[in-house]
Amino acid sequence: QGISLKSDKVVAPLAKPFTWAAHLRGTNQIELTGHVPGERERDQILAEAKKVMPNVTDRMVVASGQPADFHKVVISSLAHLGPFTDGQTELRDTQLSVTGHTRTEDAAEAAKRAIKADDFGATQFDWSGVAKRLNEHRNSPGRRLVGQLFVRGEIPSIKR
Repeated sequence: QGISLKSDKVVAPLAKPFTWAAHLRGTNQIELTGHVPGERERDQILAEAKKVMPNVTDRMVVASGQPADFHKVVISSLAHLGPFTDGQTELRDTQLSVTGHTRTEDAAEAAKRAIKADDFGATQFDWSGVAKRLNEHRNSPGRRLVGQLFVRGEIPSIKR
């Protein structure tokens, strides 16, 4: 009446939706939250985040269910946080969003061009929020002009 083990493969709990985010907090900290497929990926993501900002807080938890291109998208989106004074990038299954503030409108436009040029396979980004938010901020009394960037889109190359 013994128990036999058919497989020794351990699979992390399924995360549905599978989420991941990097939050740039001011000029000295990135906080990583959400899911990560394993410890090796966690280490790689932490190393990339430290290239953007040396002070990194890790609140990621291991889970399964990641999109096929998870690693590529996360590493690329981390690099795009560099020009921001504060901002975040979030992945929710196949939806990616990047938001942030820059010191100038020109810096926001440069960040937009860099994201557009990236090889996310994201042909469905919505860029309409960029000009709208810049104009809203420009008309806010008592505030100096800064660039804002808000993009969100489906990444067709990612499959679950």
